[in-house]
Amino acid sequence: MMKILHKDQFSEMLFDEQKGIFYHNMFPETKNMEEEDFKEMLITWKNFVNLYKADKATIDSKNLFFPMTPEIQQWIVDEINAKVTIENTKTAFLMPEDFILTLAAEQYIDEANDTGRETRYFSTIEEAEDWLLS
Repeated sequence: MMKILHKDQFSEMLFDEQKGIFYHNMFPETKNMEEEDFKEMLITWKNFVNLYKADKATIDSKNLFFPMTPEIQQWIVDEINAKVTIENTKTAFLMPEDFILTLAAEQYIDEANDTGRETRYFSTIEEAEDWLLS
């Protein structure tokens, strides 16, 4: 059963208790985010991941249009990744189709997620779930 944990104009966060998968789906409104909105979204994500002990997650970043500066990337490493208390995690990122956005998003994710956690990139939720549940 899918449980809605959080929803606002920028994203929604859900937890599927049966599959044990945490879902974070971003909306096109992320193009209007301020830096504080982005940080608040990620703090909310971190808190729910820790609360639900979610060791499997999908992050649908196809509609993530907030620009990643080097400062934001470092903040993510220091304030989000370093404070996720779950070990042995698998995170599946759903990536934008556009090649340039994909390159930018992959670079950000690779740098921001240098935590030893297992991360893979997919174009569909079905592929992502298959990998997470394997």
